Amino acid sequence: MGHWYQTDGTERYDAGIKIAREEGLLPSVTTILGVIDDPWALKNWRTDQAIMQTMTLPTIENEPPDAYVARVKRSMDDEQEKTTGIGRGVHSLCELYLGSEAIDAGKIPVESYRAYEDSKVEVYLKQMAEAAGGTGQTEQVVVSPMGYAGRMDYGWGGDSVWDFKSQGVKEREGKASPGFYQDWARQLAAYAIACGRVEDAVDAAKYLEQCSVGSVIISTSRHRGSWERKWSTKALVKGWWIFVAAFELWKVLNGYDPSGSLAL
Repeated sequence: MGHWYQTDGTERYDAGIKIAREEGLLPSVTTILGVIDDPWALKNWRTDQAIMQTMTLPTIENEPPDAYVARVKRSMDDEQEKTTGIGRGVHSLCELYLGSEAIDAGKIPVESYRAYEDSKVEVYLKQMAEAAGGTGQTEQVVVSPMGYAGRMDYGWGGDSVWDFKSQGVKEREGKASPGFYQDWARQLAAYAIACGRVEDAVDAAKYLEQCSVGSVIISTSRHRGSWERKWSTKALVKGWWIFVAAFELWKVLNGYDPSGSLAL
């Protein structure tokens, strides 16, 4: 179905492409990028989990192979749900630090508190809050004049966008090795352009030169810590043009131009 927004930024979870056309809804940034994104990290994680589950999940005597496979899949789903819950909790704790009033701290898993505290991520959060000077907003919905919308983790000033990622950081050559993926820059560039209310794709590429856009990884694995990357202008501009191309492809595939400037 995708993720949709009304032009005033209200989220719509009940809509599909038919309703979107009828009501002039806007697709989310992630929905648009879904036409080209290859979720390699998730696929790789699920492959690793499948291998680990077959190594640790005991077989049952006379259990048919398909029944064992089904148990492995259920175990993997349970593990993914647990991991996602911890990551979501870490994300919420970052928002709480930055002033969000929409988080129920009592519902955050204990494991999330441990990962958050061990990561020392508040060093980065404090820097963001100081740079924002009291104007920062968490979970802000931004609507682009070009016909898309999305919800960004933290932003301020119309040109500063930061994203929080929980990650099961692995070890490489004896030390923690967080993975910063270039496709994150596509999403963040689109948010920055929407935040700045830029109306033209070429002007948008120029606008990115003044933006402060970055990602912070908080580890949920035994390799605890946090790492920051401010995306270069080159990475953002490349990400922006990839997003623009994906949006054009999305319009053709869905026969719908939410900006109203193209009849398909």
